[in-house]
Amino acid sequence: MFYFYLYIGFALIIITYPPILEATQLDEAFTGFITIMSKYSIEAIGLPVVQNAEYLHLPHSTLKIEYACSGFDIIIILLATILSLNINFYRKALFIFSTIIVVEFLNIIRIVSLGWILENQPKWFDLMHDYVFSGLLFIVVFLFFLRVSLANPNLTKHSL
Repeated sequence: MFYFYLYIGFALIIITYPPILEATQLDEAFTGFITIMSKYSIEAIGLPVVQNAEYLHLPHSTLKIEYACSGFDIIIILLATILSLNINFYRKALFIFSTIIVVEFLNIIRIVSLGWILENQPKWFDLMHDYVFSGLLFIVVFLFFLRVSLANPNLTKHSL
């Protein structure tokens, strides 16, 4: 259990310590990737969109994709948790890869949905952005860890 807390603590330092984020620029890479993928996904649902850096200009509104929107902080926490699991390297690698793919896929769906809502039902945007999608994200993460822990009860047991 010691390693679990060590990894979580390290992940929180990476997320919250600005010099580390500035030095690695991982947050900018994730935000840029999410912005580009969101642009193509919004176009795929039939909404015209123009990307300008982290801004997605829709016909009647603009979305700004910020660091908090990239999913980077969620991925770091999930990766730290996966690294603390008592499983072999290949299973960890599989968990890490699938976690990144699933989190970013769900995040793009969230941004596309918010873009559609902002264009078609703008009065619902704040509610959906601040509460509904955030709550759904926490439910998905909780269900992921519940499923993993119920299927493998010895995942976090370490011997010191």
